[in-house]
Amino acid sequence: MKRIFSITTAMVMALALFASFSGVAFAATPMPGAIWTTDIAGTRVNQNIYQYKTDVHLNGGPKSSGAPGLPDGYYYVKVTAPNGQILGSSVGGTAGAVTTVQVTNGRFVQIYQLWTIVRSASSNFANQGYNTTPNPGHEYKVWLSQDPNFSNSASKTDNFKVLLECPCACP
Repeated sequence: MKRIFSITTAMVMALALFASFSGVAFAATPMPGAIWTTDIAGTRVNQNIYQYKTDVHLNGGPKSSGAPGLPDGYYYVKVTAPNGQILGSSVGGTAGAVTTVQVTNGRFVQIYQLWTIVRSASSNFANQGYNTTPNPGHEYKVWLSQDPNFSNSASKTDNFKVLLECPCACP
């Protein structure tokens, strides 16, 4: 029994040593909880289709009753086209400004208007808002992450569509 334990321990240590020197990465556990787009009242919109960019709000927490919520803390937000093109972000820009959203007890502390928490790529992330998607289906993807690089394992996403440009001038 003692010999089996020693062999098993040696194998585990050898595997860990191999992984650290070979650059092999083990898959990270996905972040729990969920994010979704809503209207200003926090109501989920049918098929995530909005009239204007300014109508899209961000909310999140557990996927269902009793499920784990998002890890508490502050999060970065970005908006991309389905192909990954960045249209707006809460990170960067010429001033290096950063805007975050907050999660407490697994839920957002408020419903955030997406338009006000990201800055458009076309303005070098200086002006509020996000650019229009090049996607012919008018589809966008919103990202939430505690990692400013938005690594997949540390991010949550939700897709939505916007039918018309803003009622006022916007990127």
